[in-house]
Amino acid sequence: IGDFDVGTADTLQPVQYVLKYASASIVQQQILNLFLSRFPQDSSDKIRVTADTSNNAVLVQAGPADQDDIARFIK
Repeated sequence: IGDFDVGTADTLQPVQYVLKYASASIVQQQILNLFLSRFPQDSSDKIRVTADTSNNAVLVQAGPADQDDIARFIK
């Protein structure tokens, strides 16, 4: 159990998603809303999202499984 009992903050991987059509600030809010609805109590430890409006991109720090979900959401 000790091997699996690892905080998510230790495994957050940053990934930049450059957007073609949607606004970075809107996508940022949509991602945060998605995770707040899935994990209302502890989503702040699971994910961090920053909008880069100059490049129309979002920078997401999340675990690998959450990054997979976000990549599917963005596409």
